[in-house]
Amino acid sequence: MRSQAKTKGVHKGRDPRVKRTCMFGVLAMIVLAGLAFAPQSGAEIYQWVDENDVKRYSNTPPVDAEDVKIIFNEQAFDESARQERIQADQKELNKLLEQVAEEDRQAGLQQRQKLQDARQDQTLSREDLIVAEKRRLADKINELEALPFSHFGSENRRRAQINYYQERLRLLEKNPNKYFSQPEKSQTSTN
Repeated sequence: MRSQAKTKGVHKGRDPRVKRTCMFGVLAMIVLAGLAFAPQSGAEIYQWVDENDVKRYSNTPPVDAEDVKIIFNEQAFDESARQERIQADQKELNKLLEQVAEEDRQAGLQQRQKLQDARQDQTLSREDLIVAEKRRLADKINELEALPFSHFGSENRRRAQINYYQERLRLLEKNPNKYFSQPEKSQTSTN
């Protein structure tokens, strides 16, 4: 008799397990639909250390934690602000390149003056001039490499300045006559 009741209930769809499964499925679909169509609000990522000295991360701020930091704060995309940043970066890069070119021009003037003085005195040989110029370029490269990253603003700017002097050094090593006979070009014209 008992088995008849079970069978009878299953066939009529009255099994409570089936009802729970169906209700759970419907509830899950409602929740997922609500999440899919809910507007995104604040995509901040919070960081804090809990009472067990474990670093925690969440997209909701903890209620009872101290020293909570926002480590990521999503901003809405703004094309005009992006264009302004690009233009500002380009102006800063141009200014930096002009500054390097001016420093290089000044160094070139000083070096030419030294060369002219050396020619007048005839105390330095051609090899001495090449060695002195190599040393000056190597010192400039080392000086730039030793500067903090914040001095340049970006790795690309840092590399551009260092590469400029490395190219000058390669030219000097490859063809000293060309190096000394051609005036140094502005770095902005080489980029």
